[in-house]
Order: sequence, then C-alpha cells, then structure tokens
Amino acid sequence: MPREEIPRPPGVLAVDRRGAGEGLPGTGGKVVEVADRRCHDEETSGRGSGLWHAGMVAGNMGPMGLAVVSAVSLLALLAAGDAPRPQVLDRIAAVVGDDILLESDVDRYAALGVVERRAGEDHTAYRERILNERVVELLRERELRKTAGFTPDARDVEARYRAVADRVSKERGIPFTDVLAAAGVSREEALDWTRRGLAIETFVQERLLPTVKVTDEELAAFYSGPFHVEARSRGLAEVPPLREVEDQVRVLLRERKLNAEIERWTEELRQKTRVVVYRRAPRQP
Repeated sequence: MPREEIPRPPGVLAVDRRGAGEGLPGTGGKVVEVADRRCHDEETSGRGSGLWHAGMVAGNMGPMGLAVVSAVSLLALLAAGDAPRPQVLDRIAAVVGDDILLESDVDRYAALGVVERRAGEDHTAYRERILNERVVELLRERELRKTAGFTPDARDVEARYRAVADRVSKERGIPFTDVLAAAGVSREEALDWTRRGLAIETFVQERLLPTVKVTDEELAAFYSGPFHVEARSRGLAEVPPLREVEDQVRVLLRERKLNAEIERWTEELRQKTRVVVYRRAPRQP
C-alpha cells in the first residue's frame, strides 16, 4: 500500500500511518474516530506526554521519590490500557488531490447500479471498475471546478435519472425507491451524481468535441482499414462504397477520435494530480 503523505481534512478523517505519532494501533488505511478525553482548554506539551514530565521530576528525586513516580507511571500506563479503542467508521478507497473517496461510496454505487454491469462480470470485477471510474470522474470534476458554465439543464438531469431508475428497476424487479433505500442513498444524492456526470459530458461536448476534426484523408484510411475489418468480422459479406456510407463513417471516426482526446485529457489530469488508490482484498455484497 502506498506510504505517501496525504492531506488530512478536518474532523475525524485520518490516513493510517500505522499509529506513527498518534499513539494508535495500526488501522490499515481506515477512517477512525478517537475519543478526545482532554478538557477543551487543555494544551499539550510540545515535548511529549505527562510521563516525560514525570521522568524529568524523577531525575531530581531520591530513591523513595523515584519509587513513588514509578508507581504513578505504572498506574498511568494501566489506565491508558483501558482507554477506548479507535472505532472504524469507514475506509479510504482512494485520494485524488484533496478529494477523498470512501469505501462506502464505492459500495453504494455498486449497490445502486448507477454503472451498468457488463455481461458475465462478477461482483469483484464490477466493484473494481466502479472504483477506477470514480477516480477518473473525480479527476475530471476537479478540472470542472476551475471553469464555469457547464451546469446541465435540470430537465436533462431528471430525464437521465429517470432512464437509470427505469433500467435498474426493470433489472431487479422492484421499484427504484426500494433500491435507493437498500443502498442507503437518497433521491437527492442520486440526482447529484447524475448532475455531475452530465456536467462532464457537457464539458466534453463544448470544449473537446469542437477540437476534433476529420480530414478526407483520415476518412478514406479509416474506411479502407478498420471499418472494412470490423464490417467483415460482423458477418457483412460486402461493404458498401464509401460514398454511400460516408456520413456514418465520419461520425464513427469522429467519435473514436473524441474518445482518444478524452483519454489524452484524462491522462494529462492524472499526471498533474496526486492519486492514491488503496487495493484491498475484495468484499462480497
């Protein structure tokens, strides 16, 4: 597992350093909550704990005083042994820049079926794909936050949400509201996920697509090469002349060039953003 420093947000989120500097047992990349037993106005010495101070006092004492301090130290250690153990609330799945993706977020995406499962894809592979896709989405969302004007129309958001709801409800044979409840996701959260996805699509259509051009030379090369190969692999005995399918071939080639541009853009974002993904043994639903 990577061992690089990760900025810690306020609150209880913490990336495990195997207890280094925290006085906590190793928790393996978990998000923990530790009870704070100090008074609100208590200050911590810059040199360490109260035991360090007791040791300094003991250096100025005789044998009897040293015995008393040793007994106090032993009692302090015994009391510390009764302190509350850290309570695991969640685990960190990935860190993208200063954005944290929790294991519970990945689990909820998987439970909700936002990402359509591929034929024959088992739960482990499906969840791993969701994790990777969410990392990529966070990279793109970070870039979108630097720009403006890519808020999708509310009607488009509702239509996309309804399409996903209808698909999942049909696949599982239960109302989508029941799927939401079982996954622990509110309708507002699901709409927000949909909105963010559409915002990325809007950015791609308005910023990246206009930069993709298809020349006549590229069109002819694609038609005589990949297009012919794919048509025959699908059982088409005779490929129609280019003049009859030119518009369809141009659209197909432009789409592929756009996908390549999206990949290039995403890789550029990845290169300038610190990404840490925690790989763990798969958990079954």
